[in-house]
Amino acid sequence: MVAIGVSGLSGVAAVLGVAAVVCVSSAVAGEMLQDLKVGYILGGTPRSMQIGDILGILVVSAVLYFPLLILHTGFGGFGSKEIPAPQAGLMAALAKGIVGGDMAWPLIGVGVLMGLALIMIEVRSPMLFAVGMYLPLETTFAIFIAASSAGDGPAP
Repeated sequence: MVAIGVSGLSGVAAVLGVAAVVCVSSAVAGEMLQDLKVGYILGGTPRSMQIGDILGILVVSAVLYFPLLILHTGFGGFGSKEIPAPQAGLMAALAKGIVGGDMAWPLIGVGVLMGLALIMIEVRSPMLFAVGMYLPLETTFAIFIAASSAGDGPAP
């Protein structure tokens, strides 16, 4: 975006838009590959897997709409002090750094080195470790309690 002259608020929006498209398409492609692999192993047909995906989307959308609506309207909205949005702040900082040309390269370098170190010492899930580091303690603790009360035990 910087190379083609996009800057300012519209540049940040463009960077976030491109990042969102790449992120979502990558996630959907990975999920679809896993679905097809498991379906093939279990003897499912592509039609039955598509029906399952559509039903899953409909059920989850219907079930999650109301809790999200209550959280958004009852507690000041997402991104407020009561319900902070650390990922949105992180993405905004990255987009502003890319478009503005003042990226915090030392922080990026430290993150890369920490990721490599976690892989080298064979941390079971470096991504979970990283998410746990940047989320506030109250969010991480809520996830821990929710996972423990679900009977699955704490997240690895």
